Amino acid sequence: MSLSKPPHPPSTIALCMIVRNEAARLALCVDSARPLVQEIVVVDTGSTDDTPSLAGRLGARVYPFAWQEDFAAARNFALQQVQSDWVLVLDGDERLLPPALPALRRLIREPNLLAVLLRRRELGAAQSPYSAVTRFFRRHPALRFQGIYHESIDDSVAALQAQESHWQVAHLEPTAIEHYGYHPLYTDLAAKAQRAERLLQFHLQKSPQDAYALAKLGALYLSQNQLPAAIAHLEAAVALPNLCPAVRFEGLYHLALAREAHQDSAGAQALYEAAIALPLQPVVLLPAQFNLGLRYHAIGNFAPAIDLLTQVKATAPDYLPAYLALGRAHKAAGNLTAAIATYEQAIGQDPDAPEPYRNLGVALFHNGQSHRAQQAFGRAIEAYTLQGQWQNAQALKEQLRELGLLSPDW
Repeated sequence: MSLSKPPHPPSTIALCMIVRNEAARLALCVDSARPLVQEIVVVDTGSTDDTPSLAGRLGARVYPFAWQEDFAAARNFALQQVQSDWVLVLDGDERLLPPALPALRRLIREPNLLAVLLRRRELGAAQSPYSAVTRFFRRHPALRFQGIYHESIDDSVAALQAQESHWQVAHLEPTAIEHYGYHPLYTDLAAKAQRAERLLQFHLQKSPQDAYALAKLGALYLSQNQLPAAIAHLEAAVALPNLCPAVRFEGLYHLALAREAHQDSAGAQALYEAAIALPLQPVVLLPAQFNLGLRYHAIGNFAPAIDLLTQVKATAPDYLPAYLALGRAHKAAGNLTAAIATYEQAIGQDPDAPEPYRNLGVALFHNGQSHRAQQAFGRAIEAYTLQGQWQNAQALKEQLRELGLLSPDW
């Protein structure tokens, strides 16, 4: 009689967090991950509010950790407390989105999978609507966070793959995380910037040739309109040899923004072109592709503008500005049919946004479809009004009155 082997127990997943004063939003984060995880580990770095006790009530094991001005140190301490097979890392200003759950459950069955690159939507971010973060990974003793700011496990993943070539990294297509840490309604942006500047300057005193820190500090100075300091740090970053593609992109992209702010459009265009040529995931290249598409449009180079903006729309189907920019490019190129179709797609993505209706109305009007244009304009006015944008609604009414398209019902 032969005995069959007992089945392997299913893999377990832990939510792993470091927090400080997150009582107002911790429950939203934890509850978003609860359907996926079997373990919750929360490391508190010095809260003065109810965060530690709230985390306990939410089912977490809570550990105190003395803050050392080093995010990686806190992350690695948290990892040491995890007992599960897989680790999901979230911050208090993030939440896991439901469409990612089935894919993550499926991926943990892959025997050679080491980590998963997740797409994160950046709410309130002025330039980059998405980022790619390695926040879901196998609990492996070789995986550790590095970097005192914007820390990641990427270097340790690459090092382990170099030693053991069977390990793989997957890329999850659905947007998995929503991050509102850059949104002014939810975050003290000034305090966040001060902390980042302090940490980055401290690190650069010890490691002045750290390209990532130089690029991050340059981007921070750019956000504060300190252009000379921004350009100096970003140029120093991209001038360093042997940069990994992600760090080079960071430097080139923000240097392009700085050049645009300096009214150097040609210089910005060349930097964007260099940035999008790097071997990176489409979601990482997206902001440079988008801005370069706008640049091509501005100089009347419509074909490459349309190609780039079409790529952006395909990469991020929920990114409304891509539809609006692509529609405008089609219209400028004289293809009103394509412009109308693009604006209709935008409305399908966000039926409450007024801009797609307004742009659709303009395209329909120029295409000789006055009745449909009037309907689209009416929807735009309604959407502006519902959002409290009274001035935009009134301005549109005045424009329609001049064109003879204003309905008495408006």
